Amino acid sequence: MVTVRSDDIEYKQRCYVQALRFSAGWTYDRISKDQNLPLSTVAKICNTPATPKRKNRCGRKIKIDTPTHRRLVYVATLNAENRRKPYADIAQLVGVEADSKTLQEAFAKEGYHRCSARKKPSLDDIKRAKRLTFALAHRHWTVQDWRRVIWTDESYIWLGGKRGRVYVTRAVEEVWLEDCLAPKFSKQDSVMI
Repeated sequence: MVTVRSDDIEYKQRCYVQALRFSAGWTYDRISKDQNLPLSTVAKICNTPATPKRKNRCGRKIKIDTPTHRRLVYVATLNAENRRKPYADIAQLVGVEADSKTLQEAFAKEGYHRCSARKKPSLDDIKRAKRLTFALAHRHWTVQDWRRVIWTDESYIWLGGKRGRVYVTRAVEEVWLEDCLAPKFSKQDSVMI
């Protein structure tokens, strides 16, 4: 008889041997004769799982663990200045060495992404108070009341300073946090048309 190692037997046959033993209740001897396998091989198949377990962990090692994810997010959301820094700068502050894709995945696992900052008008405390007073005074107006108001439109031409899209690190629910907003340019840098 040819020697057959249990490791060399196909997965389907291993499952079939185990089914004959545990579901049908066949003896090792009967299975051995039916499948043309040595008795020791049948015994070994029946005493090991159908799907062998890996001895070592498979896959890539985790580069950044969960506490490090949270530390990265904490530093990135500490203030408005840090929210505007790219992932690589935040990693450097924390002392983590990783490529941009790994950092992006680390922030994503914690629910944070790089997003365009929402624009908001540049308002001081006096303007905010006036807007709140107006909103509270007119909160009960109907659609018919608002139709009697004439709205005018104006446009500004921006003259200078740093221009471009501002990106911030934020979670979905932090859209309107003060640190996550990019103020619109003030009227000193523009001309109204």
